[in-house]
Amino acid sequence: MSRCFPNLEVASPDLYSYLESIQPYKSGNNKWLGLFNKVNNENKHGDLVEQTRTETKQIKVNTQGGAEVSWNPDAVKFSSGVSIGGVPVNPRTQMPVPHPSQSVQIITWVDFKFVGIDISVLWLLKESYKLYLT
Repeated sequence: MSRCFPNLEVASPDLYSYLESIQPYKSGNNKWLGLFNKVNNENKHGDLVEQTRTETKQIKVNTQGGAEVSWNPDAVKFSSGVSIGGVPVNPRTQMPVPHPSQSVQIITWVDFKFVGIDISVLWLLKESYKLYLT
């Protein structure tokens, strides 16, 4: 900080102390700041940092009794004989057989990751916002 803000420690000791306290090397909770700085510098001094879109599927089943179960279909594979809330799962489709006692949703979660650092844009925004809340 002395290199980037040479007079800050004298001009504003409280601000200097605060900025020093949130540096990434001070706490693992501040990892986001170094990543944000990398993205910020690239966007200011180079080109816009490219982002890649990622999608994650989730299956969510709600039963009439109020129970809910969800899973990532890429991570879970059902074999024959499995049922959810008494309704059999079709091993070919990996979905419960349609039944009036259940509602089934296929949810697609979309995220974007910064190319080069493989960090979720949403995660970085959430982490930076946490600092604002404290």
